[in-house]
Amino acid sequence: MQDIIILLDELTTNIYRAQQMTPGITGFETGYTGFDTLTSGLQKSELILLSGPSGIGLTPFALSIIRNKIKQDPSVGIVYFSTLLSEMQILTMLVCGEIDIDISTLKSGQLNSEKQKLLDSFIGKCKKSNIYIDDTPNQSLDEILSKIEDIRDSYRIDCIIIDSLEQFCNDKISIEDGLKALKDIAKITCLPVIVLLETNVLKVMNASLDLMDISSQVKRYKQVDMHCLLHRPEYYQITEDESGQSVLGDAELFILQNEGNTGSVKFKFDYSFYRFREKSQEHIL
Repeated sequence: MQDIIILLDELTTNIYRAQQMTPGITGFETGYTGFDTLTSGLQKSELILLSGPSGIGLTPFALSIIRNKIKQDPSVGIVYFSTLLSEMQILTMLVCGEIDIDISTLKSGQLNSEKQKLLDSFIGKCKKSNIYIDDTPNQSLDEILSKIEDIRDSYRIDCIIIDSLEQFCNDKISIEDGLKALKDIAKITCLPVIVLLETNVLKVMNASLDLMDISSQVKRYKQVDMHCLLHRPEYYQITEDESGQSVLGDAELFILQNEGNTGSVKFKFDYSFYRFREKSQEHIL
């Protein structure tokens, strides 16, 4: 039994959040219009797998979502578990992508007045948000769940990001078992969980891929509600499409859902700034 004041606070909070959401979007918004339109947002208790080969940009893509949300909703709550990069490295990448500056310049402190204003503004927004970065090495998924529950006791959490799954798994835990454990966490917390997984299964011969290529080559996991595969032609040393047009910086996210729409969204990748920008407001069905 709960005090009615607590219930009223929860009710008004839910109403406020609903008022802030884009019409037609029923889940957690990523800040990417095409993606959110196609998926209706990331739903509660969903497990979202973001995959691609090592070095293609999985971490920058996840950080781009965080950056979008900090600007879109100042009080957003995201817990980011990193196994490869330190907390400071993650924060530095977030800042570089926001103020359009490379990491060496940022570390040197040689910022002009415009960049300094952008930096101060973004830091101010970060301080108001509920972003938690955990780089604890060799922790189990049970320990992750315990930390999430501890944070939820006092602060708002809207989404969980795990970077990356293979680092949490070992000889005793298979990828399938790891995904099952993360799906359990999504259900227990009633939150969307995004998990990054490095995989190199695609046979890429030219700049463009289609959903048939993806569906036939990608392993589907029954624990996963949505599988997003990141593709960049440049990663495979492909610099032009079939018509001779440059594809430098082009990226495409293929989305396979167990239920709902399947499609893709095109992006531009700014390597120096660790940032993905949506290329078009239109999504491809």
